[in-house]
Amino acid sequence: MVGLLLAACGTEQQASEVHSEGTWEPLPNLELSEYGLYASFDANDRYLAWIEMYENQVFVYDLNADSLAHQISIPRGEGPGEAEQMFSLAISPDNRIFITRPNDPRVLRLNAAQFEGVETVQLAEIPARIKAAGHDLVALTLNAPDKLMVRLPTDGGREIALGGDELDIDDVFGPNPFLQAGHITTSDEHAVFSAQYMPMHVVYTLDSNAHNQTITYEDVSDVRSNASSAQSESGMRAVVPPGEVDLLLHNTAGVPNEPTRLAKLLEGEGGRNGSYSLDNLYIYDWTANEILNSIALPAKGKQVVSNSSDLFLYSEENYTVYRYLPERE
Repeated sequence: MVGLLLAACGTEQQASEVHSEGTWEPLPNLELSEYGLYASFDANDRYLAWIEMYENQVFVYDLNADSLAHQISIPRGEGPGEAEQMFSLAISPDNRIFITRPNDPRVLRLNAAQFEGVETVQLAEIPARIKAAGHDLVALTLNAPDKLMVRLPTDGGREIALGGDELDIDDVFGPNPFLQAGHITTSDEHAVFSAQYMPMHVVYTLDSNAHNQTITYEDVSDVRSNASSAQSESGMRAVVPPGEVDLLLHNTAGVPNEPTRLAKLLEGEGGRNGSYSLDNLYIYDWTANEILNSIALPAKGKQVVSNSSDLFLYSEENYTVYRYLPERE
């Protein structure tokens, strides 16, 4: 059974018994529709932003004013089907919003001043997910067989493959590109890829763009085997799901003021370490390779995001966005 996230020195039972004290408070003056499909939340110290997939809209919430600042309609793309929809959003420290669309090498950039003008930035790679890293973007690429993540200067500079030739993609993930699906977190020093279906993190050092380390938690052979079987049944090299996985990483975010810690929404079985549910948020340290504690959630988590001071949670169970308020001594 494939498990994720706990080292031999920790157990899920121990992790589940250690809960951080604090409360989750709904963001004031924000009501989301039960008919909306909200995704790709991101935050800086001023704004929380996200997309609504059905209506092609971007929502921007002002964290200082405690109110919704902007609701922006984005022009639909010219491509067929899903290429017209928005897919991933990132907001930079200087309040620029970047948006990707499936199978499209262009990134939409919203004007920083009033979030009104929409520009297009042409990229060499098709970005699946993006995250701000200072004034640059870090992108997860699924179409490039020789690279996992790239750094995209937003000033028009040349794209940089993180890790260079230090990471053999096929050797790490196997032949199925679907296993490269995952989430990105960034800090001042690192960019971390957290695999969605694999018990694995890949860490990069941003000042040198070098591969720092690849961390695996338990045996990945079952996941690779399932993925290879699904790929063989499809009859071609395609991005196909790896079949049943014991543990699914739904979302992850950096922990404020803790550059080596990640907040994770996990669901499923953790091998010898028990089970995980979306009723809790699990705090993991990738240098220690263990879960340090868990935080009970007010409703089942869908997305978690952070800025330099706060954790935020979106629950699709009640269409509410929460801010975490830790207990102060």
